[in-house]
Amino acid sequence: MAYQVTVKPGLTQVTLPNGGIYSGGDVVVLSTDDFSTISATTLVELFSSVTQTGGGGAVAVESVNGQTGEVVLEAADVGAATNDHTHTPASIGAAASSHTHTPASIGAAAASHTHAAGDVASGTFAAARIPALPASQISTGVFSADRLPKGAAVANLDAEADAATIVTTVNALLAALRVNHLTP
Repeated sequence: MAYQVTVKPGLTQVTLPNGGIYSGGDVVVLSTDDFSTISATTLVELFSSVTQTGGGGAVAVESVNGQTGEVVLEAADVGAATNDHTHTPASIGAAASSHTHTPASIGAAAASHTHAAGDVASGTFAAARIPALPASQISTGVFSADRLPKGAAVANLDAEADAATIVTTVNALLAALRVNHLTP
């Protein structure tokens, strides 16, 4: 059995039964024999804490890492890195900041990759991707009013025209466009 004692702050030149001389704040391990020679009054006067430690055969620590007295170890004392150490990306196996990927290296298509309109099976084209075609190249679909040729047949249509008149007039215009290859 042994006792760990801490010398009260402010005390100097405290001689203990183990033969050592200590100052305030020192932590000392005393054998049971040495500890038992100190009176209760002296214990209160000298020590800020007393803790019973270990069992039979305990031996007081005389040094830590080659140091004696109150020992404070720094990182370098035990071969450890300091708190403010850093690593380069390469030293921890990470890619360098200049490392880049190409679309192909990650399985993506290049930015220049395109599809023909016929390959597109769903979705909507942005207006900028739809070409302006001459009317002669359009055989079906809907014309906007500003793309229709300005002729007598169009002039005869008004807001009150019935559906049959409109269909007949537009079909005639489409036929004329195909035959005459007119462009708006």
